[in-house]
Amino acid sequence: EDQREIVYQFLRNLYRTNRKPIHLVIDESDEFAPQQLDKDTKDLRTLVARIMARGRSLGFRCTLITQRPAKIDKNSISQVESMAVLRVTAPQDRNAIVDWFADKGGADRKEILSGLGSLETGEGWVFTGLDGTYEHRRFRLVRTYDTSSTPVDADGHGKDIDTGPIDLSELDEKIVYPEETSEEELERAITKRRNLEEDNRRLRARLLKSEARYEAMRRVFVQIRRVTEETFIEDGLEAVDYADLVILRNEVEEDNRIAFDMNDVAGVPGDIPSDTGNNIDPLSGFDTITAWLPHRGLTPAEKTIIDEISLRPSTRAEIAKRSDASDTVINNSLARLVEEESLYEEDGVYEIAPNAYARQMSIAHAKVAQRLVLDPNDDLDGLRAGTRSAMQRLGFLDKSLRLTPRGQEAIAIVSKVHPHWIEDLTLGK
Repeated sequence: EDQREIVYQFLRNLYRTNRKPIHLVIDESDEFAPQQLDKDTKDLRTLVARIMARGRSLGFRCTLITQRPAKIDKNSISQVESMAVLRVTAPQDRNAIVDWFADKGGADRKEILSGLGSLETGEGWVFTGLDGTYEHRRFRLVRTYDTSSTPVDADGHGKDIDTGPIDLSELDEKIVYPEETSEEELERAITKRRNLEEDNRRLRARLLKSEARYEAMRRVFVQIRRVTEETFIEDGLEAVDYADLVILRNEVEEDNRIAFDMNDVAGVPGDIPSDTGNNIDPLSGFDTITAWLPHRGLTPAEKTIIDEISLRPSTRAEIAKRSDASDTVINNSLARLVEEESLYEEDGVYEIAPNAYARQMSIAHAKVAQRLVLDPNDDLDGLRAGTRSAMQRLGFLDKSLRLTPRGQEAIAIVSKVHPHWIEDLTLGK
């Protein structure tokens, strides 16, 4: 079981990272890609079959070695194009070779295959499935050190070998530090490893503190958001510029620099009760109207993803290559952005969707944009400097204070999602 786990981890990492020509030889392949499946070999067998079927484009050239061809997974052996066969005595193993040869168009060679059990040591056949050729060969004995041969003395009699005690800790050090040849180099490498482990421990402690700090700040901004929405919905006042709060919150997130998938600051947790005294839900007309959350603050990973895709449509692999986030964070971020319609995916390629712009539009921005929709020549008298600069920074207004195509897309979405934001202004016009 341990041997299979080691082989699985090795092959998985090799398959993920190798992009150069490599000859992969899997000895005793019936152990690592068995036909009979069990819970310990399922993942390994699947991985071997994948390498055999798709590894060529990644540089893999594979050779399977076994004494029991009947016990090899058929998905793997079906990818074999050439076969060298020595003496095979078991009928079921000879049948497996016959089946393979018949599949490659050599069914008329069964008389040759039936004689595999009587071959001498070193005698065999080489079959090539691509052109259906076969040749009788005699293979020489191994000239280098043969670890599989039986140890013998000078007279050719078998003997036992005393390997002596094995220092596992010393062996472990040699495996971990294969390039350190002297004791001094080994000691320096061990010290460096211990220092790295200590640095890692300290960084983990700092990360935990940062998580606690972020959670405290998140709860504060949740309360601010709740009060702000109560003000918007109950009184209809612009007491607080919500866009400024969003910018401030994002600056706090950026300051923390936490490399994990943060919860939405703009989302209200279930443990904060709604104001039911006057039967008004502070979030009515907000998150509950639609599946996507217009003002949910982007996490650092989401912001990076949107910035990258804004430059050029990208696949998930291209996004992961240009991001420092983990696979889990990238997958969750992409799924959430697609669900919120800030991105759309077609044939594995992600592109920007209009909601990526609409989600950044505050109620103040929406009212300004709606004024320009109703009257493109509106001089925007009374427009606050902060609102103007924010809308220009987000690409909603150009330098002449006219609505950009991005602003037009955003207000078209917001007017459907939050019609109450601009209802009074529309009626007034």
